[in-house]
Amino acid sequence: MPAPLKQHHDDEQENLQPDASPKYKEFQEFNSNSAKLRELVFFARIALFSVTTVLIAFLLLVLNLSAMWAFVLALLSSLAINSAVTAFIWSLLKQ
Repeated sequence: MPAPLKQHHDDEQENLQPDASPKYKEFQEFNSNSAKLRELVFFARIALFSVTTVLIAFLLLVLNLSAMWAFVLALLSSLAINSAVTAFIWSLLKQ
């Protein structure tokens, strides 16, 4: 059974390439409290967006607005509310 020739060429190419990058990376400790806070804010923003979208869509549908326009307006207004609340919270944290 003949040996594959491609394997021979791959070995030659690996030997010709210099190792520019190290094989390992030093461990860099990260601030776990900061990472936990960012994760909490991320999920809080998702929850805020979801709840405000549902409430605004319900309000617009009660006002007999077309379903398509109600959901589009609810999504856009929830995005604006979410962005405003997030900017306000970050401005309070930076002071």
